[in-house]
Amino acid sequence: MGESMANAVVGRRPWAAAIISLLLGPFIGMLYLSKGRWALIYFVVGALFAIACIAYLPALIVSPHPQLLLWLAGLPISVVGAIQSFFFARKYDSGRSQRWYSRWYVVLAVLVLPTLLALSIRTFLFQPFDIPAVSMSPSLNKGDYFFVSKFAYDNHGPDRGDLIVFHMSKYGNDYVKRVIGLPGDRIQIRGGIVIINGKEVARKRAGDFMGFCPENPCPASQYEEVLPEKRHVMVLDLYPDGPFDNTGVFVVPSGQYFVLGDNRDNSDDSRGSLGFIPAREVVGKVVLKFLANGRLSWQPVH
Repeated sequence: MGESMANAVVGRRPWAAAIISLLLGPFIGMLYLSKGRWALIYFVVGALFAIACIAYLPALIVSPHPQLLLWLAGLPISVVGAIQSFFFARKYDSGRSQRWYSRWYVVLAVLVLPTLLALSIRTFLFQPFDIPAVSMSPSLNKGDYFFVSKFAYDNHGPDRGDLIVFHMSKYGNDYVKRVIGLPGDRIQIRGGIVIINGKEVARKRAGDFMGFCPENPCPASQYEEVLPEKRHVMVLDLYPDGPFDNTGVFVVPSGQYFVLGDNRDNSDDSRGSLGFIPAREVVGKVVLKFLANGRLSWQPVH
């Protein structure tokens, strides 16, 4: 059985060609059949399809198994390619010399290397995330998709003002917030003003922002805060006397961070159930927004 199947694959039998195109994609199927021009066509179609998925189905990209979901989404294309491969294979001349790109090791490399590269990038370099809530408006809004640098803190911890993604093991969820307190800092909120080590963070009015209260759209007061390191941050103040506008003093323990949402009256953060964020839970730094308001948008995030 195994030998006959191997012979069918080597001999470019129609059913073997159809299965390869269906499971591995028409691009691989056409390389396998020495159809270079058709392989190029399917490569372009696949690239355009991937771009369309990012633009219109970004949830596929941020899922734990994007390759599988992309394959399922592109199944109609694979079916067409499988049918075409079946008929091409019926006319395949097994006696002719193979094109260099149709040899098994080239096909294998074309199949495996991009997958390994994508997994390596996602695991060690950049990972896509989405924001399902409004706690980080106006910097990151509900429905935005962004990339997180997973190597940003290889040599040092987060800086004050960084937007970070962290995983809370006790809840099993990922969160995105802004670092306000570093280890050893004393943080307090008084009258909605952030106080760091006894000094108030300067802020000035910057117009209104159409926020959420928490579900219905409503105008929120927008302020520009200037952190001690002269980093400028845009924040929202929904209520003049919100539930977290006045707190006690938080002393940030060693190896942990104090984080806040930019939508100060609509964020559960270090003032609430999240508490201090251990350094080991930090996934990485938010660096680039690639989808905003349903449109592709390559915007650096500060």
